[in-house]
Amino acid sequence: MREDRQGTGVGRMLLERAMAACRDEGRSVLVVAAAAADVGVLRFYQLLGFRLLRVERDAFTPETGYPDIEIDGIPLRDRVWLLLSLGDAAMLGDS
Repeated sequence: MREDRQGTGVGRMLLERAMAACRDEGRSVLVVAAAAADVGVLRFYQLLGFRLLRVERDAFTPETGYPDIEIDGIPLRDRVWLLLSLGDAAMLGDS
């Protein structure tokens, strides 16, 4: 996302729509993946009620087709999978 759009609620709105679509389809969970080095994104998902599911080590490496990347000085290597149970009363940070 563009830096000038961060904090405007667009990401939260998109996620709320995805959650509604999943519920409409009768799904009970929503799973997302994020770069482990992007602590801001990890914080965003966790504030919305997502829980860490697993870490996929070395997902972002030259061997898997990615150039060497750093996010806020942290080398990007691992992918984090997060899960939101759509039946949780605590979702969207209402806990």
